[in-house]
Amino acid sequence: MLKHAGAQPVDSAPADLLQKAMQLAHALRLKTLDLLHIACALHLAEKGSVHAFAALDKEIAERRDVMERLVLRLPAP
Repeated sequence: MLKHAGAQPVDSAPADLLQKAMQLAHALRLKTLDLLHIACALHLAEKGSVHAFAALDKEIAERRDVMERLVLRLPAP
């Protein structure tokens, strides 16, 4: 299924992503699952695989400026 979708598993240990999510918690003040999604996206952005993070969540959209400082472009709704 991953091959069909063109997706690739994240090669980072879950502990690394949890640590990144905890580091983001203070700046973003989002729910845990949202922080984990953003931590994964940032990990992929650092590798040049992701350049934007799309979400319909109002809370995430309200933090657009912080996310863009973290190198993730958040497209306008």
